[in-house]
Amino acid sequence: MSVDVSSGNTVQASFTRDGLKKTVKLTLGQPYLDVVYRSGTDTQYIQSGFSPDVVDLLYNGRMDRIWGGGNKTYMGQRNPNTAATAAYVLGNGGATHQQSFSSTLMRVDEVYGTQKFQFFLFAGTTSAPDGNGHIAELDALAAGLGDQLLPEAVRGTYFPATKQLSLTFDEPVQTANVVVTGIRIDANNDGAADVTLDGGCTVLTAGNAATITIQVSNAVHAAIQALPDRNAMELLLNAGAVRGVAGNLIATLTHTGNVPVSYGPPTRITLDGRFDASEWLGCTVAAADSNDSQWNAGPNNLTNEIQAVNATWDSTYLYLGLRGVVTGNSWILYLDTDPGGPNGQTNLTAIDAWERGATFTAPGFKPDWNLGAYQHQGAFDSQSFFKILSATTTANYTDSILKAFDPSHQFGLNGGSELAIPWSTLYGLGAGRVPANASIGLVASLCWDPEPAGQLGGDQAPSNISASAPVIDNRVLVSIDANGDGYPDVIDRTGPALVSAVPTGYDSVIVLQFSEALLPTTATQISRYLVYQSGNPNATLDVKSATMQAGNTQVRLVVTAMSYVPYTVVVSGVADVSCFQNTTSQTSAQFQGPPVAVDNTGVWTARLELAPPFPNPVRRGSTTVEYRLPGGLGTSQDVLLAVFDPTGRRVRTLVSGPQSPGVYRVAFDGTDDRSQRLAPGLYFVRVSDGASMQTRRVVLMP
Repeated sequence: MSVDVSSGNTVQASFTRDGLKKTVKLTLGQPYLDVVYRSGTDTQYIQSGFSPDVVDLLYNGRMDRIWGGGNKTYMGQRNPNTAATAAYVLGNGGATHQQSFSSTLMRVDEVYGTQKFQFFLFAGTTSAPDGNGHIAELDALAAGLGDQLLPEAVRGTYFPATKQLSLTFDEPVQTANVVVTGIRIDANNDGAADVTLDGGCTVLTAGNAATITIQVSNAVHAAIQALPDRNAMELLLNAGAVRGVAGNLIATLTHTGNVPVSYGPPTRITLDGRFDASEWLGCTVAAADSNDSQWNAGPNNLTNEIQAVNATWDSTYLYLGLRGVVTGNSWILYLDTDPGGPNGQTNLTAIDAWERGATFTAPGFKPDWNLGAYQHQGAFDSQSFFKILSATTTANYTDSILKAFDPSHQFGLNGGSELAIPWSTLYGLGAGRVPANASIGLVASLCWDPEPAGQLGGDQAPSNISASAPVIDNRVLVSIDANGDGYPDVIDRTGPALVSAVPTGYDSVIVLQFSEALLPTTATQISRYLVYQSGNPNATLDVKSATMQAGNTQVRLVVTAMSYVPYTVVVSGVADVSCFQNTTSQTSAQFQGPPVAVDNTGVWTARLELAPPFPNPVRRGSTTVEYRLPGGLGTSQDVLLAVFDPTGRRVRTLVSGPQSPGVYRVAFDGTDDRSQRLAPGLYFVRVSDGASMQTRRVVLMP
């Protein structure tokens, strides 16, 4: 207990224990205690027994029930002889009535609230209640009590592998109105920001939620990585950076608030109980199972439902996800690390942890680990991880894994349990090692509590084949080490790279070669390609089409006509066909354009020569222009090869740049510099090396 204000018209005290803080305020002239509970992310239940004017009650034994109507905005008791009244006044302060019961000379009401809430504890005289238990004075008090509490930050975690910052507040906040630039990090407790989020950071969480996840920019990630001590980070907030559901703006948070930002492990999954679609892609679903639970409140009211069991991994962790909602019950995820092997148990009806009457009849499935998540939307909600040692005993390994879950349903059906289990914990073979050809069996089930009467039931994933819970006759198998090398198979999380860009026999076509197969829906979008002259990025070519070639590793680009100069092609956002559809932010290659065939083995002449184009006339195809450059070894000349119309206007540049002596052949496809088809008629092909010039005629046919 601490006394916050000890004199004046208002006094206040605070009471704290085990993460719970209660603040009680009394103001002169107000016949009630103003009470605020802050319980972090938990739910707090409170019981108060009322015996107004207890001495009088000893003689008359009468009390009138006070009841604030269907909205339950207040509840309590009144002594009809003395008008003494005692009541909870909840208003819209966040608390909810749970139940009532009686004892000798006392009536008890229980209320509860999640995270934080405010109510008045009234003690005074009032007018008599009407026939429905309403009292005018309490009606007025309840009407004036709304959500007046400012949101407060509780903690933060930064996940370096996913570049995501997870922030938890003591109430749901409006994720659409988060001002990311008002969020900062102090890493040395001096009150000054060492890292400030920038406009490149994006809030990933949608709707109203107490925990929000922010995808930080590369610059912010680099700044966090550069901190000398990432284990001393504290959260700083500008006033108004976050607002609660009622619109209350958060106050300025300084380093004296001591809100920690922990530096999370380098996990591939942000462990926040939210199933991010970019992390848990469809290919990570090991068992899909949606909307078939027998324990839902109704077909459109999914209250106890397993949506999916997910599995993926990296060299350090096995990541498991159990997505869905549980209301007033629990769920259990069973793991068999050697399907068909000797370890594990098929009868867990006498197990000493999470005993829910379970037996298993699926061929070869004998679970040797389980995760249980207690989800009653209360203060004791938690999840735990056990190794099954025998049919009756377990060992608690909860502290050996990383985990998060969403028992309060902040993320609805996109919430649940997220786990990161080290391979060394699961198999005991050392960091990153698994048995050769390892696979894992998985099955999940809802269950009701408490032990030992509770049983599996309601919903399973994968669903039972013919048995009824608590008997489980199905499971899913996930292959971990298909190549048998004793390490988890490598999952492709690297974007495709552009290996080469090669112009073809046409001066407006480039063939791009990539390092792996591409996703056609991304590879055929012309907006993902940029082609420009290497020495002049402003001199770009229009990309007219992008066509996937056989094998999906090559893309054929059609661009506006190229000159014989170096070009750079840049590719952004093209995805591969792997599970994670990895994209690369930018990959590039250089090439010399347009397609020019050169022969330096022949006898060089002493003068510039231009052969007649062939074929000539040209119909809807291309003609080859051959020319010979004079000179000796080690020399070069600036060459211009172009096409002119009868008026002398240059309509197409085929070559422009330095070339060594030799024989060159260039394709001309009858288009101008904008890749537009030239009108039929007579044109002139002219080559110049700075010292001399040669010209030939070419006729384009319709």
